[in-house]
Amino acid sequence: MGLEWGYVLHDHGIEVIALTWYGNGPIVPWDTDPLSRISGTPSLWDSCRPAPIQAPATPPKITKPVAPAPVPARARAIR
Repeated sequence: MGLEWGYVLHDHGIEVIALTWYGNGPIVPWDTDPLSRISGTPSLWDSCRPAPIQAPATPPKITKPVAPAPVPARARAIR
């Protein structure tokens, strides 16, 4: 069949199971940042250890671009 991972949804998180290694796995809490780096190595997904998740790097601070200075109004020619 070729399945490597199983997922069981719980109230407190998602249980991730490496099907080729274990019958159960660690719980990944629902509030885990989806940008986290998660190892795909099945041997690290042991139910006796925390899930192999590394929080994402702090994103660079985004600053708003500086608005250009307003163009002065042209003087009207007086006739």
